[in-house]
Amino acid sequence: MITLEEYKRYLKIQNITYDEELQNIINAVETKVEQFLNRNLLAQDYVEYYDGSGSELLILRNIPVNSVSKIEYYEGRINNVDIWTEWTQDNQYSRLLIPKEKHGIILEGGIFIKGIQNFRITYNAGYTTLPYDINLACKELVKIALDNSPLGKSYLGVTAISDNTGGSSQNITFEDDRENKVLQKIEHYKVLNV
Repeated sequence: MITLEEYKRYLKIQNITYDEELQNIINAVETKVEQFLNRNLLAQDYVEYYDGSGSELLILRNIPVNSVSKIEYYEGRINNVDIWTEWTQDNQYSRLLIPKEKHGIILEGGIFIKGIQNFRITYNAGYTTLPYDINLACKELVKIALDNSPLGKSYLGVTAISDNTGGSSQNITFEDDRENKVLQKIEHYKVLNV
């Protein structure tokens, strides 16, 4: 989602000695963020089945919706073969709209006929560029994970370290639940209808 170089700039890392280990931490963090938000963040294509709503609006599972390439309606089975009819503009609806919230699609001049998994939608959804707050949250979480790894200066589960070598004293304190506080900042992106 975010390049290794961008993470290294944020973390102020200049050497390449531990790039593979850092990339593993990045992959784990980005997976954790997507799992927390119940969604894939980067734009990709989907082919999914939906129950007809009986209205002109159909809410799609992956957001934001960027484009819709195909709407198909299930006609039934003939000789053990599922029959799907592609719906097109000017035949089954007058115009396809994606609301500004990009959470679904609207068939102006048509409706999604009520039924169970009677629509197959082919569409693209996700971000081509991550929103700033998700980008920043990923970077903050990588920093936390790095701090708590053997590559960092602290160890997992430590809340404070005291060091009085050389006659001076230095205390480093780690905030409890730092990860949860960062994740709460992006919780409004969470998808609940997975």
